[in-house]
Amino acid sequence: MLLRWHHPEHGVLLPGQFLPAVEGTPLQVDLDLWVLRTAACQLAAWESAGVDLTVCVNVSAATLGRTGFPAVLSQALAEAGVQRASRLELEVLESEALADLATSVDVMQACVRLGIGFALDDFGTGYSSLLYLRRLPVRTLKIDRSFVRRMLDDDGDQHIVHAVVALAHAFGVTTVAEGVETEAIGSALRELGCDLLQGYAIARPMPAEDFERWIASRNRAGSA
Repeated sequence: MLLRWHHPEHGVLLPGQFLPAVEGTPLQVDLDLWVLRTAACQLAAWESAGVDLTVCVNVSAATLGRTGFPAVLSQALAEAGVQRASRLELEVLESEALADLATSVDVMQACVRLGIGFALDDFGTGYSSLLYLRRLPVRTLKIDRSFVRRMLDDDGDQHIVHAVVALAHAFGVTTVAEGVETEAIGSALRELGCDLLQGYAIARPMPAEDFERWIASRNRAGSA
């Protein structure tokens, strides 16, 4: 889920236009929890409609380290009526997850026991190591867009993407490439074995109701 603010005066604001203002404040955790509850309700609605999808939600280190976070998350899923917690995946920035590794591992493992999955976001931009990847209970690695966007023009970036894909597969982890904005980059990523693509070459951000129509049209096109 991509957060947008429908401002009454300025229209639709992108995350970078308002999220920095709440970072490091109590409002950041409140906002994270509101997004999680909203995502749980949407996930439950899709389950009821027979739409089999995974909903991914970004979670800040402040929220992840909040006392009792797994219990709060479990309650949100129960109140929304979510049947399959495995269809919720929380995205955590690599740098934030590694800043307090012991706490991150404990909280993430508690959430994993509920069935919830984790993705390590912006992988490759921090101080990754095999030790960290082995300890963190993640099922997805998201390759940072800074490497993806330049991979056709920069051999170094292409080698990094290739290495991350190979590393992830060696650990049995799914790879998602961020910032895929052209068909050429998408084709190159598929050739490298990247599992999933995310970006404007696939679709623009859209409200849930529009997404349901979009996925239905994709399914019809695929069966034609």
